[in-house]
Amino acid sequence: MQKEKNKNEIRYIVKEDDIHLAVDMIKLAYNNAYDKAILVSSDGDFIPVINTIKEIGKKVENIGFPNKFSWHLKQSCDSFRQLTKEELNDCFV
Repeated sequence: MQKEKNKNEIRYIVKEDDIHLAVDMIKLAYNNAYDKAILVSSDGDFIPVINTIKEIGKKVENIGFPNKFSWHLKQSCDSFRQLTKEELNDCFV
């Protein structure tokens, strides 16, 4: 978390969360903690991580967001599923 000050208001924002997630995915794959990683992201920056995980012999499923997914990310994964509007709405009830 990084401290940010704006007009006498202090708040903390998440920084570098992608790199932390990537490190966890690779570390857990090497420790044989899972057979399949499920990545809920539309960020193509995860492609090198996915390729590394697949080299270890793990499967990767990508769950993407409607109209905002990386074609290359989708192609790199073993499977892809797009979240539906109903599934997204259920997250905010």
